Amino acid sequence: MEDDIAHCGPNGYLIAYGEKNCKNFHKPEIYDRFDELGKQFINCTGKCLIYNMEIYLEKRAGDINCELIKEEGFHSHPKCYLDCGFCQVCKSNKYALLRAYDLKDFFSKEAIEQVYIVIKECGVFNCFY
Repeated sequence: MEDDIAHCGPNGYLIAYGEKNCKNFHKPEIYDRFDELGKQFINCTGKCLIYNMEIYLEKRAGDINCELIKEEGFHSHPKCYLDCGFCQVCKSNKYALLRAYDLKDFFSKEAIEQVYIVIKECGVFNCFY
């Protein structure tokens, strides 16, 4: 997804978070660590997040607020993760996931909220034990 509509720049959510993570997950040295279910999750989640953002931007047509884009982006993460099978993927791909994420991204209020929602839905013991 380009920043052509939002114009939030290199520090905005679309580029600094969305594009960065999408590119990272698709690097061969990261992507190839995942099993088939994990690869399906990556592809599904990327499409879901982009689709949700495109719909959001279409609805806002001309009334773009970069902070609201960030909020909407983070708000869509748990649903996309859960709809794309994260609860199953985290069992067999936990080490690949840990290597794929930029851990400093987890130190924001938005990230902590999305992790809480996903783990609450999956169950903490489902993913980590």
